[in-house]
Amino acid sequence: MLSRVAFALATVLVAGPIAARADDDQPLPARVEAAAKAAFAEAQAADRAGDRKTAIERYRKVDRIAPHPNVSFNLADVLRRDHDLRGAAAAYREYLTRAPGARDRAKVERLIRQLEATPGELDISSNDDTAVLYVDGVKRDRGPPWFLEMAPGPHRFDAFTALSFRSLTHDVDFDRSSGFSMTMPARVDGNLVVSGSGWLGRPQLAIDGDDDFRVAELITVTAGERAFEIVKDGCRWGKTVEVTADDVTYVFVDVPNPRPIGKPLPTPKPAVRPKPPAIKAPPVCGKATITIQRIAVPLP
Repeated sequence: MLSRVAFALATVLVAGPIAARADDDQPLPARVEAAAKAAFAEAQAADRAGDRKTAIERYRKVDRIAPHPNVSFNLADVLRRDHDLRGAAAAYREYLTRAPGARDRAKVERLIRQLEATPGELDISSNDDTAVLYVDGVKRDRGPPWFLEMAPGPHRFDAFTALSFRSLTHDVDFDRSSGFSMTMPARVDGNLVVSGSGWLGRPQLAIDGDDDFRVAELITVTAGERAFEIVKDGCRWGKTVEVTADDVTYVFVDVPNPRPIGKPLPTPKPAVRPKPPAIKAPPVCGKATITIQRIAVPLP
């Protein structure tokens, strides 16, 4: 998957001899320092010769006996060029943890974000070959099975047949293949689905003021204009929609995820501990894009 991402940091750090541990800066015992220097030199030589497998093994040996930021950086760079993007991201994170004041911190953080934005792959099957799948509110024309390449993060999968409905959320991991099955129930009655972005989960849903509902469930309501409202973490999104008696009205509420994808990057320890904010910040409520579709899946 490396070819899908343009990486900005492409040079290998050629570090000098490792003479101290990164954790406490205490000198290494002479025999440990000699072993670390030898393994480090072997790793550099192997990398120059194009033998990335040996270079990775040697850098990992140095990292076990003499952890150091330079080792983490070099290991990350070789792993990245060897297309092990997950391993590279972890090693770059370790580099920033060991060198919180690194001058190239901004470049490395940018590279980590690029690595962790690499799409993952999904293989989705179903026990019903008539199922029609909507991913994040968009219909997929082919399948089952469905083979998808998707951005990392939580996604919503809504499937319909003529007689049933099933909804799942799945958190796509970067540069990784995974799969699951949309197991369709034999029968689910209803004429309205209000679904939404995967990170929303299944929050409270109110229909005409009645809050005894959940997002991404097929429910039965009286035909006509129905007002819905989703409530999540202090945020509210809603609209009035026209619901028919026979077909299923499918409403998808697409709200940007306010939380960044992936783990937070390691940050340097502040010189002075910041004071906690005196006033609690209001919730971040993104603007919703609401689409309405009529679902009429024919009987097989």
